[in-house]
Amino acid sequence: MCGIYGYFGIDGKVSKEAILQLLMHRGPDHQEIKQFDNGFLAHTRLSIIDIDKRGHQPMATLDKKIWIVFNGEIYNYKDLKKQLSNYPFHTKTDTEVILAAYEKWGIHCLEHFRGMFSFAIFDFRENHIFCATDRFSIKPFYYYHTPSTFIFSSEIKPILKTLNQKSPNYDSIYRYLRWGALNDTPNTFFKDIRQLRPAHYFLFKEKKIYIQKYWNLTEQNNTFKLNQKETLEELQHKIDETFKLHMISDAKLGLSLSSGLDSNFILNWMAKHITPHNISCFTFSYKNTTYDEASLNKHIVKKFPKIQHWITPVLKGNILDELKNDVYWMEEPSLGLATHGAQQNYKTAKTKGFKVLLDGQGADEIFGGYQYYYQRHIYNLAKKNLHQARKHYEDFYKFHKKVDNIVPSFKAIVNNQAPFNYLQANDASAMDSDFLNLDFQKTFENQTKEISLPSPCPVKNSIYLDLFYFKIPRLLRYQDKCAMSQSIEVRVPFLDHTLVEYLYHIPTHVLLQQGTPKYLLRQLAKNTKLLSLLNEPKLYVSTPQREWVKASKDIIWDRLNHPSPHIKELINFNTLKKQFTEYCNSPSLKNSFFIWKYLNTDLWFENFI
Repeated sequence: MCGIYGYFGIDGKVSKEAILQLLMHRGPDHQEIKQFDNGFLAHTRLSIIDIDKRGHQPMATLDKKIWIVFNGEIYNYKDLKKQLSNYPFHTKTDTEVILAAYEKWGIHCLEHFRGMFSFAIFDFRENHIFCATDRFSIKPFYYYHTPSTFIFSSEIKPILKTLNQKSPNYDSIYRYLRWGALNDTPNTFFKDIRQLRPAHYFLFKEKKIYIQKYWNLTEQNNTFKLNQKETLEELQHKIDETFKLHMISDAKLGLSLSSGLDSNFILNWMAKHITPHNISCFTFSYKNTTYDEASLNKHIVKKFPKIQHWITPVLKGNILDELKNDVYWMEEPSLGLATHGAQQNYKTAKTKGFKVLLDGQGADEIFGGYQYYYQRHIYNLAKKNLHQARKHYEDFYKFHKKVDNIVPSFKAIVNNQAPFNYLQANDASAMDSDFLNLDFQKTFENQTKEISLPSPCPVKNSIYLDLFYFKIPRLLRYQDKCAMSQSIEVRVPFLDHTLVEYLYHIPTHVLLQQGTPKYLLRQLAKNTKLLSLLNEPKLYVSTPQREWVKASKDIIWDRLNHPSPHIKELINFNTLKKQFTEYCNSPSLKNSFFIWKYLNTDLWFENFI
């Protein structure tokens, strides 16, 4: 895991030292620059695989005709190296495997990589720059392009430093304030600074950029013929293979552990396949609250007595000061109080000497873990078989009523199917807001484009949208920025593309059964030490954000009365203040996202503009 940067243009007045300093947190182990006639490549290294100095970057082929800067991990690099045995390898790195694969297969090398990555290859032979990100854009790639200048980076701040200018992208700001949308398009919050979307690459040649998509998720239900026992056996085999690949590291590796099934499933796997006293887990804890993850998973951790478990208490401070710091690292709005807790957790991991943490991100999406997935399944069933739909609803209601007092009625699910064109909370509540200035809203309200959906099944379409537009892109971006601010690499084995493909091919009626989210994952966990988690619904609120917002109402009111000058023209403050007053006065108003969006945007303007 590293920081990458490249500059190519007619203006050579770029402070290379400043660029390295801005990326130092992403790669504290080594920093290097390679100068060319019309620009340079920069790299800051966090040494994970082959920590020898021969693995430093920028790295080149023996003839110095092809150069690379790379951020991420290619998990199948050892297998690829065998296929590329004719290449004169001089390191044990996955970086050199990318170079060898590019020499053999060209841009089609992307089809062979299994991992998380963003990279840029400067090819003097073809006189182009080849840039790519992985299938889910786990590793970010930002860029700026004009006829005279091309800049790319792992983060936005080095690009801003190079340009010495900062202009808001009001289209992105509108989409966030109105719908809560983040990272669902190539645009960022900064005008003219873009990001590579998942599974995309581009060639920069003759001052032009040619963008292509190299992979997509497609449904193949008609080829699925396994029974449940065979499905679970094959699924376990694929998980074993995926997890083993994600354990490869020459640096200390730990686990971000919550109280949920996903990360505990990884813990159980590690305990089975790794010497237990070599396992370390890290949990952030809102002590003395109902959201205390450490307290909630205490009974699970006790079943693994040989592991080390580090708990990071998250203490309430000035919510605006903490949020402003989070926004600085994110370079865009923070997703919620969990962002702050995660960053504190990564700080603890860093102090204990860890460079790599595994995380359960993605399991909710690929296994069908959100409540609205099952609601759409019931809706779809009702169009074909009302009796069967009612039976599924009864199971669904029984399962979710344990923790949620507001479970929609059967009639509401069947007659009021939610559209696909906006973000939803995990429980299916809307994330949109109506406190925008009317002129601002009129200017951008028609900017949303229809997304091409791959399946006739509403559940599969919902999973697809969450993987590539609504949930995973924003979650991965916050995870990368928070973790790398502390020089920590985060790996997400559930988002291995071969595992995702397999689960996406499984028919919905196999994926969702007995009213139970993540049914197949729960079936796999039956023979583990996680029995107490199998019948627990997902906890949709995992931080005291609502309580902290209400407790901080005075300083938030002050912010509402003294906003950043840049946001004044965007907001109808009469409407927003009315909504905030109702929220503070009513214990039944659960969702604080509306005020969170405003505060994040206001502090983003203060940080960057």
